Amino acid sequence: MIRGDSPESARLARALAFVREADPRLLGAPVWWAFDAAVLYGMLNAFGAPPAVAVVVLVMLAAYLFLMTRIVSVAAAVATTEGTGPLRIIRRSWALTSGHFWRLLGFLLVYLIGTGIAEYAVISVVGTVTPMLLGNMDPMSASALVLALVAALANGIVIVVLAVMLARIYVQLARRAEAQPSVPSSGT
Repeated sequence: MIRGDSPESARLARALAFVREADPRLLGAPVWWAFDAAVLYGMLNAFGAPPAVAVVVLVMLAAYLFLMTRIVSVAAAVATTEGTGPLRIIRRSWALTSGHFWRLLGFLLVYLIGTGIAEYAVISVVGTVTPMLLGNMDPMSASALVLALVAALANGIVIVVLAVMLARIYVQLARRAEAQPSVPSSGT
């Protein structure tokens, strides 16, 4: 229990004051996470639900894909290279992706579906071979550890390659002279 005169009470009071005085633009991330959670919840519960629920889930999924394509796809590159505020990042991302929606959506879908299939194949092979070599796939076993490490490594590779591809797409969309789409030299 926190007493009114303890150091913990003072820290809690400062934290609450910070939350009350915080910039309202900081609510963007929690709103986006809530939207993600609502889409995921709706997708998981739409099967066997009335048709109206399925339609709402499809509309939410379409809105999610639209926003991912128009804003999120180049937002990290805009934030990194242009160093501006969150609302300016959204406006700039929107402007950059204008007229390129279908190509960006196609790229994202093909990439995510393709890498999802590749990851599934790798994890399936490792999940089949590892128990033969290291024993049953029980919780906290060597087999489970190897499978988790391979899955994390595959996922990390997919994310890094996607980030590089989106940065290259940003450079192409921005057509900035100082941002050349090339691999950096090692100096040798």
